[in-house]
Amino acid sequence: MYSDPSAIGSSDTTDTATQEGLIQCCVCMENRETEYYPTIPITDNCWHPNLTCLRCLEYSIASDHSSKMWDDIRCPQCAQHLSYQNVKNFADENTFAQ
Repeated sequence: MYSDPSAIGSSDTTDTATQEGLIQCCVCMENRETEYYPTIPITDNCWHPNLTCLRCLEYSIASDHSSKMWDDIRCPQCAQHLSYQNVKNFADENTFAQ
């Protein structure tokens, strides 16, 4: 039995990044502040939280663009297709210009 009532419900595995207001990117695994993440869904069909940081999202779009047709660029989290507007929203200038 616990002698310290404040210990009930606490866990040694609590994510300290979440406690500090940081989010762990599912691609690079770095803990970043919320302003480093998209504020809108990556695609019109994405219903998941945005756990891919903007840097990794730009890289993912650039990587897909270099190896696939422009209309086969996908969300790195759920594999939904990105529309032209989605690519415009998140791609870096050089990738979008191509």
